[in-house]
Amino acid sequence: MSSKSELVLEQVPRASALDIRGRRQNLLRILFVHRSVTDVERCLYELRRVGFTVSSDVVLSLEQFAERLRSEPFDVVVAEYPSPNWQEPQMLDLLHQMKKDIPLIFLVDGLKRETAAEFILKGAADCIEMDSIGHLPIAVHRALAEKALRDQRDRAEKELRHSEVLGSLLDCFRRRQTISK
Repeated sequence: MSSKSELVLEQVPRASALDIRGRRQNLLRILFVHRSVTDVERCLYELRRVGFTVSSDVVLSLEQFAERLRSEPFDVVVAEYPSPNWQEPQMLDLLHQMKKDIPLIFLVDGLKRETAAEFILKGAADCIEMDSIGHLPIAVHRALAEKALRDQRDRAEKELRHSEVLGSLLDCFRRRQTISK
């Protein structure tokens, strides 16, 4: 009997941790760079419909975009394309200059596949047609998963470098002890 209760006690914390992680994954801080309040509301509706809890902010210009990125953390950026206020490369360049690894998803109308592919090659996470806005939650989920993998890889590489430095120091220490004997 006691072994069964121990099993249950061990399983409860794991389930709680999974539940907390699941809730954290659904929290989303999003920065919209968009002129249309209606389009932003449609995006928010689609994200909330699939279970995201969304905190959002909307800016209209590249200057406002940069200012907001400096002052607040965001998980993803959703920007209209084309826009009269900025060009696609400017936004991607600004994210790189600011060293912000934030997925950027473009909301587009009638964009050619070649152009969408070009944007993605330059660093955009995805391009979603406004007519297919129901795909936005999938694109956001995928972009966040890819970012999590990049972050995990970067941490592993950093830990490996740290381990290699410690190994080198340990080897030097051992050699010095051998020489001094």
